[in-house]
Amino acid sequence: MSTPPPEESFGLKLFGRVAVAIGWGFVGGIALAVTAAGADFAGLRLYNQSDSHYLSLLLYVPLAFVAGFGLTAGMRLTRPRWTPIQMFIAVTWFAALCAVGILQLNRWDSSYQVH
Repeated sequence: MSTPPPEESFGLKLFGRVAVAIGWGFVGGIALAVTAAGADFAGLRLYNQSDSHYLSLLLYVPLAFVAGFGLTAGMRLTRPRWTPIQMFIAVTWFAALCAVGILQLNRWDSSYQVH
């Protein structure tokens, strides 16, 4: 009779889940940061704004990375059985919402600036 393989310890399972969540966090963070930069550049072209608005990239891109990392890592920790396709769909939705939010902020910024 063969012996069954030993089961993984709780600590090893937890470490694996956290490591995968951190990996997905970087994927989501980079996706949202790139989306924020692209949306901000698009907003600068769509809405007439002053040159000082380029400094908004210093705010939007790091905040988008942190938000994307937190949202995606948290999503992976709460939904450990999701497939990679489901996670990519979640990251895509986060990126789309980020783009809409950044474009709306650009529109709002251009509404009160004196040209």
